[in-house]
Amino acid sequence: MRLRAPHLFLTFVSASLIAAFSHAAPTTDVKPGQYNQGAPTETPDDLIRIHATRVVRDKTYNVAVGLWSGNLEEKNETLSTQVVSFTQTFQRADETALEFGFDVTMNGQFGIHGQSKKYCCMGEYFEPYWTVGAQSLYKPSEQLAGFVKIDSYWAVAGGGVEDFMNLGRRLRIEGLAGVGVRGTSVILRIGYAFEEESAFSF
Repeated sequence: MRLRAPHLFLTFVSASLIAAFSHAAPTTDVKPGQYNQGAPTETPDDLIRIHATRVVRDKTYNVAVGLWSGNLEEKNETLSTQVVSFTQTFQRADETALEFGFDVTMNGQFGIHGQSKKYCCMGEYFEPYWTVGAQSLYKPSEQLAGFVKIDSYWAVAGGGVEDFMNLGRRLRIEGLAGVGVRGTSVILRIGYAFEEESAFSF
């Protein structure tokens, strides 16, 4: 009996250690939804892919048609005419853009414009933006003199939507209000973007 006591003691200690380690080890029998419940399971690549919902193009060419109304020829004379605009937009990943364009009106005038845009709510439906800039309108009869006359220019501000009808940022609607020496004016136009060059996402 004396010889068996140490063996019994060692057996008891070994069994206790095995039981302790077995209890401390993580179980591999995990039911669905039980492990890490409530924690995100996406990898970093998945998160980047999820949040990179908007494609920003370096450059787009746009054609727009609309209505231009206001003191377009004389201070005290209000005129409304159709306008066709050809523009080029340089877009940035920080949700801003610069746009330059050439405008032709149906009453025989032409002009150029430049705008700075700041977008809101990227990746959302419509993708609205606000814009400020300068707009000019010249009379061909004035020839070069029209370029130096201060009443040929307006300061403009307004806003629009970049992704109207959810067509991949192709269809745009914009409204602008202008103030100048000649008077005030309002421009409403709808445009289409095409032939974009290199694209990137963020």
